[in-house]
Amino acid sequence: MKSRFFKMSQAAFAAYSPKNELEMEEYQEEARFREWCKEHGEDPEAEESRESYEEEETNHGDAAWNDMDDDERQGWEHNMNKD
Repeated sequence: MKSRFFKMSQAAFAAYSPKNELEMEEYQEEARFREWCKEHGEDPEAEESRESYEEEETNHGDAAWNDMDDDERQGWEHNMNKD
């Protein structure tokens, strides 16, 4: 989902100060998206980048963890923490 910040230049975005809690959440999500773009060599202004980010978040981000049942999550956590 596009935020109200998606058309802001990086300089304007960095200088912006959110006015309320909802705006702060949207700002933080846009900041995570822009950081992901930088890490993956993606253009934050390209629609394809936003689609790739959303797909990755759905499959590997918090949403993926939140959709797991307790047994499935416990299995993944065990695999990640075993030596």
